[in-house]
Amino acid sequence: MVAVSLKKKTKKENKKTIELGRKQLAIQDQQDQLNLNSELYETIRRRIQVLEMEQNRPARISVAYNASSVLMSNKRIKGVIAAIFGALACGMALALIRSKADKSLYAPDDIIRCISVPVLGTISNVKQRDKATLLEHITYDYQTIRTNLRLLNDGIMPKIIVVTSPVMAEGKTTLSINLASSLAQAGNKVLLIDGDLWKPDVARLLHLPENSLGLRNVLLGSKRFEEAVHTLPLIGLDLLVTDKRNDSETIEQLSRPATANIIEEISSNYDNVIIDTPPVLATHGALLWSKMADAVILSSFAGFSAGPDLKETLERLAQINVKVLGNVLCNVSARHSYNRYGYGYDSSGEIKNKKKAAGTKSLMLSLQLQNSKKDEPA
Repeated sequence: MVAVSLKKKTKKENKKTIELGRKQLAIQDQQDQLNLNSELYETIRRRIQVLEMEQNRPARISVAYNASSVLMSNKRIKGVIAAIFGALACGMALALIRSKADKSLYAPDDIIRCISVPVLGTISNVKQRDKATLLEHITYDYQTIRTNLRLLNDGIMPKIIVVTSPVMAEGKTTLSINLASSLAQAGNKVLLIDGDLWKPDVARLLHLPENSLGLRNVLLGSKRFEEAVHTLPLIGLDLLVTDKRNDSETIEQLSRPATANIIEEISSNYDNVIIDTPPVLATHGALLWSKMADAVILSSFAGFSAGPDLKETLERLAQINVKVLGNVLCNVSARHSYNRYGYGYDSSGEIKNKKKAAGTKSLMLSLQLQNSKKDEPA
């Protein structure tokens, strides 16, 4: 009985102990929750204090001015202005691209920079010259060329001179005729040979009859030189022209040593022999003629001739060791002319008699005018 009673008491005490432990745990949970709430309260309180301090503190950003909206009076005006500036920018860009791509030569300095060959002279653009003084301009242009030919050849005028160009339409035929005329008017005995067997132009420009006797007959031996030569009595210039009947036999004859001997024999009777040849880059004829000459003159046309063509021409001539005395730039504007500061004055400063010169220089002037009407050189 005692044991049973003791067991009940023990069980009762254990129950009380368990309840007491549970109460202590509940109290501890409440205490922890209270501490957590206290910390949260403190945090919120401090945050409120900071906000109150910030609210009472003076502002650190001030307003410079109040914003206002401006209405655009006309959007089209801005669009037009933008379009104008855009067009100007595009135009400048295109001009720059074109200037970089343009290989044409316009002034003597362009020739010198391109091939480092002296410029013997310039031929004026007749459209930019006053008609009253045009004759004097042309005359002095060729006098300058004659003078420079002598100066650049150790003071001696070359006897056999080939006039050629890189391609067609660069003024070589007109240059040949007028240079020969200028030398003849200076008192020299001059022969002009049309050496272009592919596209002869001298006879046509000088209004000689078609199929006139000339170079072809002399080279093939069908006529003697004295029978084939033509003379212009007005200036005393002899011509050995070429017609369009040239066949492969005539062209082949040009490359034979006999032709060089014929030209050498003919030239012995003249002070100067001017040979107009085909373009260097078109056929081999110019190179064959150049080997027979004492000097070669290149003709170029301002605004048309291209630097790469001129360089290639000089390289081909250098390969056969011919002497290129210089270049003549045709169709030059007045500001780039070698004779742009004054014409028609003698040593005393008086104007020369234009009527006296007009009769003897009419051939050169007429050829220049023919070229200006065609808008491209012969």
